[in-house]
Amino acid sequence: MSAPASAARVEAQVEVELDGDTHHLPWPVGTPLLEVLSDAGLAAPASCRQGRCGACTCRVTEGRVRLLENQVLDGTDLADGYILACQALPETDRVRVSYDE
Repeated sequence: MSAPASAARVEAQVEVELDGDTHHLPWPVGTPLLEVLSDAGLAAPASCRQGRCGACTCRVTEGRVRLLENQVLDGTDLADGYILACQALPETDRVRVSYDE
């Protein structure tokens, strides 16, 4: 018997470029990216953690995310792939993010 169509994914994979290093991490679907990075011991830039300051801005280079809150980035920023790590949740099974671009 197959899983119901409404069954949610429980984990994605994220590849993060930060300070010249590349990290591969599991990303629980309901967990903001910044929390995933912090839990892994990575010192990603951050400040307010509420989508208001932009300190955690990074760029998605593969995959898609959705932002829970965004009071900083405009349409051009979003179209260029910029996101707020403190508010980002995965929408694809694989996401690649860079802080180094």
